[in-house]
Formats: sequence, structure tokens, C-alpha cells
Amino acid sequence: MAVAVQSLVGNRGRLIKLALTIAVAFLSLHRWDAGAMLYLGLLTASLTGLIDGRFSVAAGLLAIACCPLLLIADHEAWLQRSTLVNYYVANLGLYNLSAAADQMAIWAFYFLCIGVAALIAQAVVRERRGAAPRASRRDVEIAPRRGGSVA
Repeated sequence: MAVAVQSLVGNRGRLIKLALTIAVAFLSLHRWDAGAMLYLGLLTASLTGLIDGRFSVAAGLLAIACCPLLLIADHEAWLQRSTLVNYYVANLGLYNLSAAADQMAIWAFYFLCIGVAALIAQAVVRERRGAAPRASRRDVEIAPRRGGSVA
């Protein structure tokens, strides 16, 4: 019975976080655009602990890694004449791959800021709860066994 109650309380907290994230996303879509909905929804989900902040950091690092590739592709003439590349770049509202690299750098900045804010919030919550930071395997000292014989 106690396990069922803990499960219900745990799911209720998760549902509240999800409802808050969806509400912020829809309000930002109503007020601004889809980009704001994505970033504010991701920020809310990260700050409430619905998703881990490290996912945003990983997305930001991936976006940074794409920037030089887009700049290199911008200088290659055969890619500039590609109708497929021009189609996707034009659909994003960009006129060349250099502008796509600039937009990717902006996205990387947003993702990294969201990730750092979420990780700081998680650290503050963990400290307020009085929980010690998690020890890594390197931090744990392995004590030798006593009283046993070595075969």
C-alpha cells in the first residue's frame, strides 16, 4: 500500500511539472513564436527537473560543432549550387549557409544558457535539501579487506 501511495505522489509531482511546462510553452507560443515556445518550454522543463540540464548542454555543444561545418560548406561552390541545400536553407528563412551558421551559434548559446541555469538550479535545490553531492567512483576510497587470506 505504501509503495502505491509513493508511486502516486511521485507521478503527481511529475504531472504537475509537465502541466507547468506545457502551460509555459503554450503561453509563449501565444505571445511570441515557435522558437520562444521551444526555448521557454525547455527552460521550464529543465528548471523543474522534468528533464536533465545536461541534455541542453549536449544540444548546445552539438550546435557549436555544426557551426564550422556550415561555414566550410558555405565556401564550397558545389554546395552553394545544390538545390536541396538551397531548399532547406530557404525554408528556414536564411539566404546562405553563413546565415545558417550564425543562427546555429545563436541556438547553441540558448541551449548552453538553459543547461547551465538548470544545473545551477539543481545544485541549489540539492544544497537546500542538505544532500551531499554525489561522489564519483574516483572519490570513493577503496579500503583493503581485513581478515581474509589471499589465495
